[in-house]
Amino acid sequence: MQNGFDSPAAVNRCSQPPQYVRPSNSPVVDLPAELLLIIFKLVYEQFAKESSDVVHPHPIRDPAQFPYPIAAVCRRWASILSMVPEYWTSLVAYLDDDYPIDIASQLAWSRGLSFELTITKRDKSVKATPSHEAWLAHAIIATSLPHLHRCTALRLSVARSSSLPHFGQTFYGNASLLEELVLACRLDDGVSNVVWPPVRGKGITCPKLRTLTVNASNFMQMALSIPSWKNTPLTSLTIANFSSTKRSGVTFPLPIFLHTIAQLPNLSCLRVVDVDLSPLDGPRPIVTLGQLQTVYLCKISATALYDIVSSLPTVDHLSISKCALPSSFDSEHLPNAYHLSLDGIREITAPFQSAITFIRNIVFGVLTLTNCPGLAGEVCRLLGECLDEDNSTLVFPSLHGVTFENSPNIDPHDILKALDQRGIWYDNHGLTNQLEPYDEWRIQEVEVLHSCPPVESPFIDYLLDQHDIHVNWTPIEG
Repeated sequence: MQNGFDSPAAVNRCSQPPQYVRPSNSPVVDLPAELLLIIFKLVYEQFAKESSDVVHPHPIRDPAQFPYPIAAVCRRWASILSMVPEYWTSLVAYLDDDYPIDIASQLAWSRGLSFELTITKRDKSVKATPSHEAWLAHAIIATSLPHLHRCTALRLSVARSSSLPHFGQTFYGNASLLEELVLACRLDDGVSNVVWPPVRGKGITCPKLRTLTVNASNFMQMALSIPSWKNTPLTSLTIANFSSTKRSGVTFPLPIFLHTIAQLPNLSCLRVVDVDLSPLDGPRPIVTLGQLQTVYLCKISATALYDIVSSLPTVDHLSISKCALPSSFDSEHLPNAYHLSLDGIREITAPFQSAITFIRNIVFGVLTLTNCPGLAGEVCRLLGECLDEDNSTLVFPSLHGVTFENSPNIDPHDILKALDQRGIWYDNHGLTNQLEPYDEWRIQEVEVLHSCPPVESPFIDYLLDQHDIHVNWTPIEG
C-alpha cells in the first residue's frame, strides 16, 4: 500500500516539464549546440567563482542564478544543458503554489555525481495551505530518496512543522555522503509530522554527517529510536521549534536532551531556539558538556537556560537571546566564557539583583549587549563602581572588551565616565602584587553602536591617552 507522498501522482508532480520563455526572433537561441556549450561553460565557471567567494559555497539560487534561467529559455537549451552533469549538482526546488518542479529530471541529469538539494520557498510567510506544503515537500523528498546515497547536503525549509518528513521513517536510506542535513520549520503547529503511515523497518545511516539543523520532534525521534546517528562526526547542531502547549501529552524532557548532547564527542556548536524543554523532576543530572565551544540559546525558559549553562565548564562563546534570566542558581556551577553575548534581554525578571548576580558569576573576557536597555545601564554602573558592595572584589575582573549596541537609555557620557573610573582604578591598583593578575585583563576595547550622534573626540582621545582604552563609536539609526 502506497502512502500519500510516494504515490505515482505525487511523484509525477515533481516531474513536470518547465515553462519555457523562448525569446521571439532571437538568433542566439538557434546557435549551434557546440557554441552554446562553450557559452554555458563560461557562465558556469563565472557562477562557480562567485559562489566560492561567499561563506556558503552553494547559496540558495534565485531565478537569476545558473543554470535555471538558461534552462527556462527553451526546450533545446534545457536539453543541451542536460548533457553536462556538473551543471546539475546543486539543485533547488521551490514549494510555492503552482510552481513547476522538475526535480526528477534534474536528478537524472546529474548522472551519478554527488549533489546538493535545497527545498525552500520564495515566500517566507506561512500563508500557503498546510496540506499543500506538506504534500509537495514530502513528494520531493520521496523523489530524492533513491538518490540519497550520493547526496552531500539536503536542506528542507518549510513554514510548518507538520510539513517536515519523519526522520528515519518517511526520510530514510543510506546517506553515505551526507554532510549537512536541514529539516527546519518556522512554526511548530502542533500537528504530528508523521502525516502518513510510517515506513516500518526503515532507518537512516549518515556516517559523514557534520551539520544538522532539525526541529525538536525529529531530534527526539533520533535520540530515542536511531542510536546510530550518534556515531557521526557531528560538529554543529541546531534544534528549534517545539511547543508542548500545542502538543497534548507530548513533552521534550530536559534530561534526554542533556544526555544526548553529552554523547556527541565531536560537537562544538550547539544552537537551541524556541524549544519548550520540560523541567527536571528530582535532582539535577550530573552532565558535563565540555566538548562545546559555541552555545546559542534563544527563547527558552529560565530553568532550561540554567540547566544547560550549568553543564558547561568552559565555552568560547555563550550567546543568550530573548530569554528570562534565572533568579535562583548555584554560582559554583556557572561556566567560564571567553565571549558572553546577551541580546533582547529587555526585562529582567525579579528579583533584579539576582539576575545581575547570575551574569556577574559567569567569568567572561568579552561582553556584547544588544537591545538590553536595563541590563546595559546596570553593567555601565557596575563598570564605574569597579568593586562589589563590600568593596572586596572587582566586578567583571576578567573583562577586557565591551560592546554596547542599541541601548538608547544610556547617556553616552555615562559610558565614558564609567570607563574613566575603571581606568583610574586600574592605574591605582592594577600593578600591586595583590591585584597583578587583573592588569592583563584591563579593559582595552570598547565598541558603542548608538542611535545618538558620536560624542566629541576629545573624550575618546582622553581615554586612549590616559588609560589605553580604545573606543569605537558608531552611530546607528534609532
